Amino acid sequence: MEEKKHNEPVPEPAVPEAIKQETDYDRSDPRALLIAGLGIASIIGLVLTILSVQAYFDHVREQAAYQTVYAPVAQDLRDLHSKEAEELNTYKYLDRNKGTVQIPIGRAMQLLAEEAANHKLTYFQKPTPVKPVEGGAAASATAQPNGTAGAAKQPAAPAAGAGAGPGSADSSTTK
Repeated sequence: MEEKKHNEPVPEPAVPEAIKQETDYDRSDPRALLIAGLGIASIIGLVLTILSVQAYFDHVREQAAYQTVYAPVAQDLRDLHSKEAEELNTYKYLDRNKGTVQIPIGRAMQLLAEEAANHKLTYFQKPTPVKPVEGGAAASATAQPNGTAGAAKQPAAPAAGAGAGPGSADSSTTK
């Protein structure tokens, strides 16, 4: 028997030269900046994709909520609107015995505008006198309801010629 030495290297099997050249590995260093840039771009692209899909689904959900909740008008609401429109735009007796009638709101506004243009408004013509303060000076020193203390007494009626508004009659005019 032959003796083998433990320190001798074992010979590699013979590989043809053509195969050895084709199966060789890349001996250069990896390009770290390119790899890092591609990784960051991939992460940014993924985040943008997630955000855009989320925004799309939110938009679709809002449209569905609008179509189911806000868009359809209930029949009760339509009935109420038609009843209100009929009430505002028709003639009718309010009190037949007194002769009080209701006229359409458009006609009422037209008549009111004509009366205002002709200075013939017939309401709010009499000034309302202010009640005198009871108790004399002691009562005037106390706080008034609007928060002013010791307010001076106001005149009981406006001066002659001072009206309560446009088209109002002053105190010298009689009817």
